[in-house]
Amino acid sequence: MAAASLVLDPDGQWRMRSTLARVAALQGEARARAAAVALVAPTLTLGWAIACAQGARSALPRGAPAASGAACAVTALVALVLIVAAALMVVPVLARTVTVAVGPAIAAACGATYALSAAAVGVRLGDASGNGATPLAILGVLVRPELDLSPVIALSAMGGLRWGG
Repeated sequence: MAAASLVLDPDGQWRMRSTLARVAALQGEARARAAAVALVAPTLTLGWAIACAQGARSALPRGAPAASGAACAVTALVALVLIVAAALMVVPVLARTVTVAVGPAIAAACGATYALSAAAVGVRLGDASGNGATPLAILGVLVRPELDLSPVIALSAMGGLRWGG
């Protein structure tokens, strides 16, 4: 990430504060489009992750490791193309109707709330193997005991861990 950051932003202009300030300063159609992207991006990202997980689930048990990896990569790429196409299709409609009077921050909060709620439903519907009635059930693997982060969170809350300094 550091190397990519240096290549893509050598002047350091894409900092969080300056980016948020630029988004907050948007007006009119640009603001509505930014709000529309912020509204749909979390849900589309969750959809892409679920599509990749479902593709990996079907590809990994079959065949050689190289073929399985290639199938996973193709699945991820096709899913990404479809998700981007869906975003390009829905963002202009949302920008003209739903997000005209809504700021990007509120839209991002609403989109993130929806995506997190859908993920929580998926975790609840699925079992530790990711089996369940809906494609969201694959998120049930997140309840596996080996993924329990409560000791790390407790240590962090007690001040035992210092994140970033």
